[in-house]
Amino acid sequence: MGIWLHFLLSTALAAPAPGGVEEVWVKATDSADRAVLAALPLGFAEGMVDGWLKMHAEPGGLVALDRAGLRWVHAARTLLPPAAYHSPEEMVTALEELAANHPDRVQIIDLGWSEEGRPIVGLRISKTSTPTSQWRIAGAHHGDETSSAEVTLSAATELASSSDPLLDELLEEGAVWFIPHINPDGVAAMSRYNANNVDLNRNYGYEWSPTEFRSGSSAFSEPETRNLRALSAWIPFGSGLSLHSGATNLGWVWNFTTDPSPDAFLAEALAEAYEEGCDQGGFYITNGAEWYITYGDTTDWAYGRHGTLDYTLEVSFQKSPVASQLEAVLAAHTPPVLQFLQWPWQVRGRVVDAGTGQGIPAVVTMGEGGWPVQTGPSGRFARPTGSEDVSLVITAPGYTSHSLVVDT
Repeated sequence: MGIWLHFLLSTALAAPAPGGVEEVWVKATDSADRAVLAALPLGFAEGMVDGWLKMHAEPGGLVALDRAGLRWVHAARTLLPPAAYHSPEEMVTALEELAANHPDRVQIIDLGWSEEGRPIVGLRISKTSTPTSQWRIAGAHHGDETSSAEVTLSAATELASSSDPLLDELLEEGAVWFIPHINPDGVAAMSRYNANNVDLNRNYGYEWSPTEFRSGSSAFSEPETRNLRALSAWIPFGSGLSLHSGATNLGWVWNFTTDPSPDAFLAEALAEAYEEGCDQGGFYITNGAEWYITYGDTTDWAYGRHGTLDYTLEVSFQKSPVASQLEAVLAAHTPPVLQFLQWPWQVRGRVVDAGTGQGIPAVVTMGEGGWPVQTGPSGRFARPTGSEDVSLVITAPGYTSHSLVVDT
């Protein structure tokens, strides 16, 4: 470990800092070290090896590290993504070609624009205009984590062209949304941050904190996070994956606290199923906060606000591995991403006005003490469950609540 860290130090000093920050490895071996580190003006930048954490520091942050007595070294940086990766413009072209080649199931979706005016483009893959279940797969909240975008594109490509009868059946009733580049400006600059130097994965509105590193002036201050918020207000995603790189793990909510969520048992069960289908060496599953506590995270917001069973998926230790290594990352994660969509137990339905039959927005609580699930404006909802039978309590403003037990 010492030799490797000396190499990082010797190769990194001439490299300009991404987004105006210093990128360093910090030794924090126990909870006491991490508590000290959390109070300093630094941000976790994905990466953890043998007690060393990769961090970003504003000017003065390194002085604060020295004063705290924590060991640190400069980190090596990749200035340009390898040729195997799609630029923002190339990614849009790849998505458009995928839609053109599979018009029966693939639709281009324009979600909005980035701070610098780049289009944020996704795909909706389905064979129905009225899906009963919907999933969301998103990559590159952090622009320097380019392998996350490539895994997202790979899974979309595989699903679009698949002749697997199980996946075909899934698309007959469900829809899967893929957004490879949430942060195209960051991808273009090879920076973790967006064009406003904000960490988008600290900018969401559930447990947002102004003390987090580059979390923005307020929750949803950035156009990129507002785009995903707008999409989620209309589409009732039952579960999802937010893809990153810099580590190799799958984490479930919560990320802001180590207290378990009401769905912790179910969330871990889905994570175990993913782990079983992933043959990447060193891959593991974890509660998010047990790995590292963050505030304003995508998955906490998706679950906390909408009830989406959302996960943080770290696909590769190197954020942008070379082409030969990228192929292994795609091979390790594309199959379990598609398997993630096929969890066998799911409750789904539609809340309607008893008199008119029109769908209405509502809240569905699953099981005793369960976390509330928001329906879409049409009243539709769907969520994975942990058993074949589940009790529901349905509430909506101006209506009498309703309880029932359903067989999934």
